[in-house]
Amino acid sequence: MLSKLIVSNFVNALVKLRSAETSLMIRTTNYTSFDLTESHSTIDDENFLDSIEKKHTYDFIAVDIPLGMGSKKFEIGGETISIRKNWGCLSKALHMLSFNGLCIASVEPPAFGIAQGPKFVEVLAKEGFYLAGVFNTPPNLLDSTSIRPVIVAFSREEKLGLFVAELQTQDQAVDVARAFVDGDSSDALHKGISLPDKHFDGFECLKARLHI
Repeated sequence: MLSKLIVSNFVNALVKLRSAETSLMIRTTNYTSFDLTESHSTIDDENFLDSIEKKHTYDFIAVDIPLGMGSKKFEIGGETISIRKNWGCLSKALHMLSFNGLCIASVEPPAFGIAQGPKFVEVLAKEGFYLAGVFNTPPNLLDSTSIRPVIVAFSREEKLGLFVAELQTQDQAVDVARAFVDGDSSDALHKGISLPDKHFDGFECLKARLHI
């Protein structure tokens, strides 16, 4: 499927461009959003923390877990919050991230622009994990649902802005990955835009605000 190839090109380009020495793929769904060919390790168990040696960290982590899961209470950043279960899995994966690492995950649109989202991003920041990018995937990525997931990226380094972009073609997706890694912002979503206020409530709302 072309859409999956586009997203896979983007993810694997990130691994190469960041020169990740260690990478981990966490996959607990049969309906995958992308393939991480550059992965050094793959885990397909939702209890993935039990499968990894304690204190082991990775330079790049990709999380591909089911969408649309129910809510559950999690302890994050010294607070108890109710969030979607797949977000909770993402928060656990972040603790395996190396100091200079990057973690990406597929989540429901509009990423963290819904009611629970801003609080989730806030408490993760308290733990030293910062939302760095949001990427819109091509249509018809998943056969199992009409949901069009977005790819979110977290790092341990707080950025001045939030990088947002749309993934449209295989070559263009690699260019977007390069712009994200290099911190190159433009005025077009197909190249990548840095939002100084970091306010993101979905790509359709963003396009309306930017008159795209």
